[in-house]
Amino acid sequence: MELAWGALMNSKIYNQLKRNLSNQPILLEFLKNQIHMELLINYLHEPTYTNKKNVDEAFKKYFLELRFTAYMSSLIHFTSIDFDKKRRKEKKRSILFPENDPNSPFPYIGTEDQYMEESQVSSFESIISSLPLHKAILKLTETEKKVLLDAYVFNKSDTEIAKNKGVSQQAISKTRTKALNKLKSYLTNGEV
Repeated sequence: MELAWGALMNSKIYNQLKRNLSNQPILLEFLKNQIHMELLINYLHEPTYTNKKNVDEAFKKYFLELRFTAYMSSLIHFTSIDFDKKRRKEKKRSILFPENDPNSPFPYIGTEDQYMEESQVSSFESIISSLPLHKAILKLTETEKKVLLDAYVFNKSDTEIAKNKGVSQQAISKTRTKALNKLKSYLTNGEV
């Protein structure tokens, strides 16, 4: 039974299916495709195993493509959110070290392009070229220096630093914040 596609979409069969499947939007979308509708009508007119199998396989393929598209869309969405969070976190963490400010008292930390290996750096103060900052860093404890080195030079997260030191992430965060506050106090109050 060959019907013109326009006549098929306005046919009694399609309208009855549309009413019966009104709460099944996936099936309605599946049946909007001319080939899928023809497979279903063939099965309704001749309910053979082959016709049933053709409809089932076409729906399985359609549903798999739909699920894959939804999965990829969701994956892209959440990956972009994670990327944005990470980027904002890095920007927030490096606010103390502006790269392009000519008046910055911090011209000592390199950009990501000038990445250093841990084995090349013996101490935090050895990579500092700003005299006031160097003096301020000398007033920090060894633990505070190491946490700042790991966080800002080697770009490690608090969790990574904590895991390496065998302490909690909160302890590292507290140490880092305390060290930054000390540096800020030393530099802004001229205590160096």
